[in-house]
Amino acid sequence: MFPLVVFLKGGPVALETRTHAQGIPALASVQVSYVAFCLERCDPADYRERDEPLATALVALMRAGDGDRVRQKLDALRRIATLAKQLSSERHYLLLKTVDTYLTLRGQDAERYADIMQQ
Repeated sequence: MFPLVVFLKGGPVALETRTHAQGIPALASVQVSYVAFCLERCDPADYRERDEPLATALVALMRAGDGDRVRQKLDALRRIATLAKQLSSERHYLLLKTVDTYLTLRGQDAERYADIMQQ
């Protein structure tokens, strides 16, 4: 088993192995190695087309590679739709809800998204 720390916001570089050491009174120094995975610093293009459905939903927490968050949200939702046949209805719903919750759009992006969804 290898510990994993997932940063939703902030954090170190996109993906790296780190070591944390701390002295604890009455115990020897404790050292833990773990993988640090910072979603905000990842490029969504690296995860968008993976076969893992959760990777597609987590794209919502990544920076938009080209700055177009509307396209990023639509791409994630389309990909989840293509994976729907291999998912239970509960998992499908949770993935859609993850994208909707974490990839919120405001202002002109929200208007543009609403226009596209009405077409």
